[in-house]
Amino acid sequence: MATSRFCYVLMCHTDAAAIVRLVRRVHELSPEAAIVVRHSVPDLVAPEAIAAFGATVHRSAIDIVWGDWSMTRAALEVLDHARRTVEADHYVLLSGQDYPIRGLAAWEDEVRRCGVDALVDVYPPMTDDWYYRWWTVDPPHVGPVLARRAVKLAWRLVARRCRPAVMFYRGRRDPRWILGVRRPELLRGEAPVVVLKGSLWLTLSGRAVDSLLRRHREDRRTLDFFRSVRIPDESYVQSLLLADASLRIMDCPTTFARFRYDEWSPTWVDLDELALAARTPAAFVRKLPEGVDAAVLAEADLLASRPADAVPPIQDAVPGQAKLTGAEVAPGVPSVATGLPAPRG
Repeated sequence: MATSRFCYVLMCHTDAAAIVRLVRRVHELSPEAAIVVRHSVPDLVAPEAIAAFGATVHRSAIDIVWGDWSMTRAALEVLDHARRTVEADHYVLLSGQDYPIRGLAAWEDEVRRCGVDALVDVYPPMTDDWYYRWWTVDPPHVGPVLARRAVKLAWRLVARRCRPAVMFYRGRRDPRWILGVRRPELLRGEAPVVVLKGSLWLTLSGRAVDSLLRRHREDRRTLDFFRSVRIPDESYVQSLLLADASLRIMDCPTTFARFRYDEWSPTWVDLDELALAARTPAAFVRKLPEGVDAAVLAEADLLASRPADAVPPIQDAVPGQAKLTGAEVAPGVPSVATGLPAPRG
C-alpha cells in the first residue's frame, strides 16, 4: 500500500451529533485523510451523514463492555477492517469522544519526520493487572438497600486482609465491580511477552498494524494470557507492538486524557483540561461530554490553529500519568515495563 495519507479510525458508541462533528473537523484539518467510523449501535450514524467528509461506517457485531476483552476484540477488528479497505501509511485509533487540538496536517508531517511506527501513551506499570486473574462483575441491583450496603461494608472491613489473594472493588462512575483472584505463584510463570501498559488510543504505521494483526493471529499463548488480565485493551495491543523488535516505538500521547484517582474514565474536557492538553504534543483531547459547552469547542478549534513552533514537539512528550484505582494504592510487586523515554530502533 504505497500512499502517504493517514486514516483516522473512530470507535464510537454514543452521541451521533458529536460523531458527525468530529468527522467534519478531522476532514477540515486533514482533507486527504480517510476516516472510518466503527460502532455496533443500530442507526447510530447514517453513512450518508458523513460520506461527504471522506468517512465510511464499519458496523460491528461486537458489543463493547468496558474493561473486558470485547474492547480489545473490537479495536483489532476495526484495525483489520481499516487496513484491508483503506490505503494509508498511518492509522490513528481514536475514541468517538475525542476532538482535535492541533492542525492535523502539520501533526501528520511531524509523525512522518519522526520515522516511528507507533506513538503509545505509556502508563506506569501495574503488575496487579496480570498477577491476578480478573473478571468484571455486575451484581444484581435488587434486594434490600441495607443488605447490599452491609455486604459492601463487610467487604471493606476484610479487604485489606484478603488483598494478597483476592481483590474486589468498583470505581465511582461504573456500577460494575472488578474481581481479581491472584494467580498461584507456582503456576503463574512469566508473562509470554514483556507487558507494556498504555492507552489504546494510539498512532500506528501500516507495518505496525500488519505486525500487530499477524502476532494476534499466530500467538495463541499470548492471546489466552491477556484475556484474563485487568483492562486488557491497555496492555495487549501495546505489548504485542513492543514484542516486535523491528518497530520503532515512542512514548507520546495521540490523545490527551487525564484520570483522577479512583476514576475509570478520564476527566470531562473543560477549559482547564484544554489548558493542560495544550502543553503536550497530543493531537486530540478526550473525553468530551454530550452537550459540551460551545466555549470548549471554540477554544479547541483555536488551539488547532496554533503555529508549529507553539506546539511541543513529539520528541518532548512527557511519560503518561498514572491511571490509579483503589486496588493500586500499595502495589506489592516490582515493575515489569517502565516506559519508553525515547524512540526504540
